[in-house]
Amino acid sequence: MLHCSWVAHSELLQTKIKDPVLMQINGKDVKLSEFEYLYHKNNQQQIEKESLEQYLDRFILYKLKVADAEAAGIDTTDIFKKEYDGYKKDLQAPYLEDTTYRWQFIQEAYDFSKRNVDIDHFMLRLGTNEQQTNEQIARMDSIRNCVLAGENWEDLVEKYSVDPSKARNKGHYGYIRSGVFPL
Repeated sequence: MLHCSWVAHSELLQTKIKDPVLMQINGKDVKLSEFEYLYHKNNQQQIEKESLEQYLDRFILYKLKVADAEAAGIDTTDIFKKEYDGYKKDLQAPYLEDTTYRWQFIQEAYDFSKRNVDIDHFMLRLGTNEQQTNEQIARMDSIRNCVLAGENWEDLVEKYSVDPSKARNKGHYGYIRSGVFPL
């Protein structure tokens, strides 16, 4: 039993030695690991690198400001909590989103768009002779030019299409397989 407690005490001692208290600011311990992490993180984000002494002064000032804010109770106000929760939510979001699934879904939608096409349609009667057929082709070209000029598709369908389903679908046929003409 004595041996077990010595092992536990030894591990605790090694942990303390590996991460010693570097300083105390306003009665709170600052471990070496915290200081090193923040020093390297902040120095990577700076255009001009700070010396260790410069950063130490700024770090102490930062910790004193945090202690003053905590002493004033700023960290318990509703405004602070709301802002803090907002930052926390923003930082968590990328880790909570399943990007693999999202990109898979996007790829599937893209592949679907290559295989299927959403179409609108317009029907005119074919002529019984070549002259009538040419007149209908000219009418269809005229209607196409109206669409290209920005006229409302549904109004044109209502006015000129002979499709019996136009009252229900306003000339919208829906998705069909790419390259296949609907029957």
